[in-house]
Amino acid sequence: MRMIEQIAASFTEELYRLESSLFRKDSEQSTAVQFTSSHFGEGVTSMTLGLAISMSSLHSPQSIVAVEANMRKPSFQEYLEIVPPHSIFEVFEENLPLDQALYEVPKFGFRVLTAGQVREGDKKIDYGLSLQHFRDVLRKLRQEYRYILLDTPPAVPFMDASIICKEVDGVVVVVEADLTRYEVVSHTLEKLRTSNREALTGTILNKRELRIPKLLYRFL
Repeated sequence: MRMIEQIAASFTEELYRLESSLFRKDSEQSTAVQFTSSHFGEGVTSMTLGLAISMSSLHSPQSIVAVEANMRKPSFQEYLEIVPPHSIFEVFEENLPLDQALYEVPKFGFRVLTAGQVREGDKKIDYGLSLQHFRDVLRKLRQEYRYILLDTPPAVPFMDASIICKEVDGVVVVVEADLTRYEVVSHTLEKLRTSNREALTGTILNKRELRIPKLLYRFL
């Protein structure tokens, strides 16, 4: 959890600006924002949880839920150092009541809905079919939470992000600087536009290295 806390503390201003661009201050309506990328490792989970931690210091933590809709490579438990008794997979596949799967993160107070840990037998499961239940889960979350943050798998190799994209209010694509090619990002954006053009909010350039001191950029 220390890494996520450091991210939230080191990028306070950036996360505040991100929140301001995603959520309207003059509305109490529930808003669901999806985070995805072109491939694994671009920082989607760090961005999702870092924003949740940042927002929990500015709003009622009980109004925030982070959903790990990434059953391909889940990492909420590792990043937050938690072991919830239930997961979103059980909600999808075993009809577990949603409220039993929600878990309050110690210290910060916001809720998470984790994907649990991938078991050997789960690799043969049709995740696309499981995600067909997502609309009902999101509908129930909207009734209880003002801010809904969703961590989803990369959009290029999997269909999960495109399925979820149809149900959310905004989609943010995280792009790793100096690594992900323009053509790949363009393909990712086009796939998401095909599912829900209106929801596509923008991109975040992550892991950018500043070659000169950050403060000097204002004079360039």
